[in-house]
Amino acid sequence: MKQNLSNHINLLEAKTHFPDLIQRVQDGEQITICKHNTPVAKIITQKPKMDNIVEQIRECSKGKTLAPYTIKELRDEGRKW
Repeated sequence: MKQNLSNHINLLEAKTHFPDLIQRVQDGEQITICKHNTPVAKIITQKPKMDNIVEQIRECSKGKTLAPYTIKELRDEGRKW
């Protein structure tokens, strides 16, 4: 597959090698598709939904504490100043 350093590819090559392009995008690249040397589309990774990220943080923090302090102790300490 013909590819230059700026990740531009013509429409016919994109159609022919679409599965390979998708794999490259999954690996972190951004691909620009050109028609008659004019950029017409860009393939980029989709950002994960925030709900998934929040759930991952909750799962990761299960069972963890701000030891040796409780939230009440941290709050009361902050009120001293």
